[in-house]
Amino acid sequence: PLRTQKLMPTRQPNQTRFPTPCSFVPPPKDKMSDTAAPTPASEEVAAEAAVAAEPVTNPSNIRCPHCNCKILSVGTASRVVLETTLPKAAQKADAGAEDLVTEVLEDFWTVSDVFTFDNVGVSRISDGKKFLACADCEIGPIGFQDLTPGGLFYIAHLRVKHE
Repeated sequence: PLRTQKLMPTRQPNQTRFPTPCSFVPPPKDKMSDTAAPTPASEEVAAEAAVAAEPVTNPSNIRCPHCNCKILSVGTASRVVLETTLPKAAQKADAGAEDLVTEVLEDFWTVSDVFTFDNVGVSRISDGKKFLACADCEIGPIGFQDLTPGGLFYIAHLRVKHE
């Protein structure tokens, strides 16, 4: 049988095994107070950074405005701006496509998976979209599903309440 020999790295006698500690010394506190006062431009940048740092997920539960059924739980949806039209909720069932009253909406909550919803109903395909409604009271549409591959589910911010 062949014997294997364990090779150990060789070190020079004066070499240390670990790197030497960093020699950084922070400036004294009295030197730190000599910094320039914030300028209006730097305050603007800080304000913009604070706005950008705001959470983009829903901070509260998203509920049906009619029956108070929970549609999405806290932190499960992302907010996006997308201009699209949705049919208004209160219309005659026998209205044709030319009689359909629509509304332009721009602010939506999005989720990528239908199983993220606590409660939602999905309609048949109409105008290349599937419309979303409350599954309990069936009033809608409160949003739509994008049917492109990898499409998202969109809930209109103005068509739901947040609690």
